Amino acid sequence: MNITNKTKKIELQKTLSVLGKEKSLDILSYISGNRWSTATEIANDLEIHVATAVKHLQDLEDVDILASRTRKGKTRSALEYDILKPKFFLEIDITSLGNQMPGQGSYDITSSLRFLGEFSKRLVKLTGNTPASLLGSWKSRLDKDAGLEVDGRVLEYLEAFLDGKDTGKSDSLLGEIVRDGQETDILAMVETVLELEERSLGRFSLRSLAKISLDHSFENDEQGLRNSAIFVLLNDKYKLDEVEI
Repeated sequence: MNITNKTKKIELQKTLSVLGKEKSLDILSYISGNRWSTATEIANDLEIHVATAVKHLQDLEDVDILASRTRKGKTRSALEYDILKPKFFLEIDITSLGNQMPGQGSYDITSSLRFLGEFSKRLVKLTGNTPASLLGSWKSRLDKDAGLEVDGRVLEYLEAFLDGKDTGKSDSLLGEIVRDGQETDILAMVETVLELEERSLGRFSLRSLAKISLDHSFENDEQGLRNSAIFVLLNDKYKLDEVEI
């Protein structure tokens, strides 16, 4: 998962966690009618411990629901709190929290992985590399050149796919990756691999190899091909409709 999406998810989980705590909504309701209240005032009126009020107030401020300022007294100062906005809307874009493009689901993860398998199979034949050599170079170059952490199961899947002797193993790994798809940025890996291989193959050869690998991944499913995230990615990048094999 990339850093931006992971951060979004963490922030959302934190906000929902804070709002879901007992007394959080009671405190917000109280403050809405008693602007700039201290923890002591809130604790007294809601009949809760001051430490509990302080913790809730700090948490609500941390997620930008409350704001605080110092109220100066004769002998000592205290923090007082007010609602940052009288109304706020929590809008959740589920697709942005994972690694999928809009509309991408398990079908797209599967087709993207199958494309990667078909692409690597043809690349092995074209270059004369062994599967182990190819996949090893991908992992090394992805880690070092692109800073992309590759899910080990993806490489295991590709190794089993290239081996071709144990389809049960590749299918099992594929199922695992699809189920945990939010943790596996397959499209980012595909794009990075293509960029890496383009350096040695050249753009024309790479485009041709990508097109034939993609067509074979979908076989006769033209509608599925056109609606897939992997097609959108490759067509935007290489204008596959213009490529003739």
